[in-house]
Amino acid sequence: MAATLLVNDEGKVAQCDDAACIEAQQLAGYVPVPAVTLGIRQAATGEILSVLPGSGAAQAGVQVGDRLVALDGIPIARLTDGVRLLQAKAPGNTVQMTVERGQEHLTLPVVLKRRE
Repeated sequence: MAATLLVNDEGKVAQCDDAACIEAQQLAGYVPVPAVTLGIRQAATGEILSVLPGSGAAQAGVQVGDRLVALDGIPIARLTDGVRLLQAKAPGNTVQMTVERGQEHLTLPVVLKRRE
C-alpha cells in the first residue's frame, strides 16, 4: 500500500502505510489529502498564508492575507471542510473560491492542479 497523507483541522499532517493506521487517524479527525490542490497554504482560521507561484490560486489572483470563505458556494468553516470538498474533484476542474479581502468578498475561478 502506498503511503496516504491525512490532515486535520489544525493543519497537522499524518502519514499512514496501512488501513488500520488510516482508520485510527480518521477516528481522530483526520481526512485523506485529495489528489488535487488549490495551490495555497492556509491557517486553521482560513487565512491564506502562502500562494504557490503558477498554481490555480495564483493565476486566479488569490493573495496572502485573503481568508477562504467558501468553495463552490459551500461555506468553509474548518480546514477539513475544504479538503472533503476537493476529494471529489479532478485536476483541471474549476472551483469557485470565495475569499474575504478586507471588507470585500471576491469569488475567483481556480483551476485545480494535481498535487505533487
